[in-house]
Amino acid sequence: MIEPFDPTNAADPLLSRIYELLVGWRRSVAPDEPHDDHDTVVGALRHPPASEPSWHWLAHDALRLDPAGYASLRVRPGSSTGYVRLVVAPECRRRGLGTGLLVAVRAQAATCGCPTLTGIHGDDDATKAFAAAVGAVPGSRTVRSVLRLPPAVPPSPVDGFALRSWIGPTPDDLLSSFARVRDALNDAPRDDGVDRERWTPARLRDLERAAGEQGDQARVTAVLDTAAEVVAFTEMCVAPQLGTVARTTDTAVDPAHRRRGLAVWVKAESLRLLVHDRPDIKLVTTSNSAGNAAILAVNRRLGFRPVATWASAVLPL
Repeated sequence: MIEPFDPTNAADPLLSRIYELLVGWRRSVAPDEPHDDHDTVVGALRHPPASEPSWHWLAHDALRLDPAGYASLRVRPGSSTGYVRLVVAPECRRRGLGTGLLVAVRAQAATCGCPTLTGIHGDDDATKAFAAAVGAVPGSRTVRSVLRLPPAVPPSPVDGFALRSWIGPTPDDLLSSFARVRDALNDAPRDDGVDRERWTPARLRDLERAAGEQGDQARVTAVLDTAAEVVAFTEMCVAPQLGTVARTTDTAVDPAHRRRGLAVWVKAESLRLLVHDRPDIKLVTTSNSAGNAAILAVNRRLGFRPVATWASAVLPL
């Protein structure tokens, strides 16, 4: 049986079960990759960004009481692409639960006018076989990397630019230029049929609000030009728990200012501040397209090492 549900007001045990499904799946296909803790996953489910509408479903198996599968669909601002997560407990596979969840996702995606669905999966045969069976085509690959602090290189300033860092909401005087430079994230390689996203000051404020409600600390270091406009940045999300794993969420450089060393500088400074402020944190993760040679080289220079590769699947509707 497939049923929709709302995680924003779901009972704690149910969200804990979804955490078990999601993290259990990730550990099974990427055992060397650090994974989000319970509170981080549950916080994200309970407090989604208002600017990114999402829908959620549970799959129930007749032989057990707790949910045997979970799926979600999210649509990002300015994009008609539907982003999907779908997982079924290993012992309950090959019973039609995954197919049932996807039917529900596709119906909602059609209502939203999404022409394409996309999601990531591990390099295991079972998941690849399911994606092929439902008509999805292979997409790009994503490299997950881990840095054991401290970074391999110190911050190295670039003439003509300055750094500014903050924790939490973006300072008002930087909000507009910060939104503009985030649009450079659309330059990263993406699959055919996957739309660009729209970054606006309002969306940034919404994401900041959601991060605060989720309990995450958003840490941003930005490069400013002589006009005090943001031309590059890197962002990490850090949970309050001692010894947590810090997560690099986004890094981008304005196209007009690339190949000057800004990415290495801004990331190295961000990591230096993290070591200073949170000496309990030992690991930092990041995800990058396997086709983005420039940022992969930056990360290797800083000391990041690949621990897993994920693939995307693209399903035209």
